[in-house]
Amino acid sequence: MKTITSKEWKEWGSFEKLIANRLANGEVLPIRIEKDIYWHFLESVPPEESGKTRHEFINFALPVSSYFLSGEATRFKKGRPVYNCFGKGLEKYWYIGELHKQ
Repeated sequence: MKTITSKEWKEWGSFEKLIANRLANGEVLPIRIEKDIYWHFLESVPPEESGKTRHEFINFALPVSSYFLSGEATRFKKGRPVYNCFGKGLEKYWYIGELHKQ
């Protein structure tokens, strides 16, 4: 599917609703996003976690050169906070999904 744009995000009013809609319509993670969205989430609140790689990325068909977990939990699963995860690689930016802190 197409890259998520800032314009599309504003039209939906919520990043979570936009992602839920994309997934409900058959798109699979990771989803490509505009650079501005990546930087919005990275700069709005200090990341909860960041790094170069993570076990969960092994099966991705894209090179992740760095990632971060957004600074605020989106929800709790089994009592543990879950964060939006974003990555970049080869000048492309991705929404990777929700992950627990390592």
